[in-house]
Amino acid sequence: MKKAHKTKWVKALRSGRYKQNTDGLLLNDGSYCCLGVLALTLGAKFKTKGNEWDAVTVPVLDGEEIGQKKMRDGFLQQKVCGIPHPTQKKLANMNDDGKSFAEIADYIEANL
Repeated sequence: MKKAHKTKWVKALRSGRYKQNTDGLLLNDGSYCCLGVLALTLGAKFKTKGNEWDAVTVPVLDGEEIGQKKMRDGFLQQKVCGIPHPTQKKLANMNDDGKSFAEIADYIEANL
């Protein structure tokens, strides 16, 4: 992972600016998972797809949607910042298992 990306991501996670969720990259209530914060710090714009009953918010980076399938397929590793897919999964699991953004930032600093 590029040092500049890592520094910006860790700073964002620790900023207190982002509400954390365990259900998606970005939810309609404005909350993020740790990988959603990463996408945002990399310059992704988020757009809502679907209708009011079945809407999903997806990040768009360099004109390409980063949906869950692309995340699973290693999109961040291949196209953006060199995070291997198993590491993406570990970070998502940490997030979904209740680790705070600060705890995740500590892990990122120590391990990426």
